[in-house]
Amino acid sequence: MFLRELGPKQVLKEFLNSRAQSAVYIVGFLIVLVLEFGSVTVLAAEQGAPGSNIETASDAIWWSIVTMSTVGYGDYSPVTLQGRIAGLFVIVVGVALFGVVTGFLANRFVGSGDEEQESTEVEWRAGDMATILEQIKSLQAEHERSYSELASKLEGLKSLIQAGGQQD
Repeated sequence: MFLRELGPKQVLKEFLNSRAQSAVYIVGFLIVLVLEFGSVTVLAAEQGAPGSNIETASDAIWWSIVTMSTVGYGDYSPVTLQGRIAGLFVIVVGVALFGVVTGFLANRFVGSGDEEQESTEVEWRAGDMATILEQIKSLQAEHERSYSELASKLEGLKSLIQAGGQQD
């Protein structure tokens, strides 16, 4: 529906323009994908295996969530080689994805304070700039007065020199 309303080009354009938000969606999608893949794979490998305690889809999903989040209660565990390989995949990819989510959350919490601080710093800088601008205007006015006085004195000196040259 989303693609139909906006069109693939618009969705791709939006995706590329807001990369950070898109990355969150991608990571969320990958987490769901790993949970599904891990659950289906471990269930296929463990269902009916001797000594297995992962026999239903809900057992497999629970095992995937607990494994991916690195909680590892130990209530369900794979006993077959294929199940353990699936477990290895879920652990490695799950830890990486949860690390990314943790990074996003930390950045969100820390980033909001930085924006407020940057805003305050910009206001201070703007105040400093206004003060500096006033100082520059004052110096410019003083310079123009000094220039006028100097030009006036030079004209007087020029008149004196011309008058002195005419007296000879």
